[in-house]
Amino acid sequence: MELRRTVTWRGRTVAWDTVGSGPPVVMCHGTPWSSALWAPFAHALAAEFTVYLWDMPGYGQSSKGPADAVDLGVQGELLAHLLTTWGLGSPHEPPHVVAHDYGGAVALRSHLLHGARYASLCLVDVVALRPWGSDFFRLVRHNADAFATLPPAVHQGVVEAYI
Repeated sequence: MELRRTVTWRGRTVAWDTVGSGPPVVMCHGTPWSSALWAPFAHALAAEFTVYLWDMPGYGQSSKGPADAVDLGVQGELLAHLLTTWGLGSPHEPPHVVAHDYGGAVALRSHLLHGARYASLCLVDVVALRPWGSDFFRLVRHNADAFATLPPAVHQGVVEAYI
């Protein structure tokens, strides 16, 4: 799904969009994914809800500047900012939030440290405690130079096999 809207926050461009109408639902993706993960679910929920999709900086259609911090602290603060920007900070109609993987830690941090209000929070296969990442991610981190030289077809096969 092409995200048609953007907001600029601390020099980053954050891509986002909505589908449907009704009570708000915010979807938070994990890593290494993007909001595209949620597109089929968003379209299914759109008959009864306004679904907000966004790509965290460093992922999907949002900015990926090499100097931009994209850590958990930044993403959690950004989610709280987005909720306010979208007018979803009201205690009268806070959004439902569905979060996957790293997005769960982002949603928890946004709520616990930045005061974001939720009507409900659904956590799906959440990564919320260290150590972060899988054995595969540790292998890549320790051998980044070798992985950077993979031919495109091999790189694509590795990513598809992992996902």
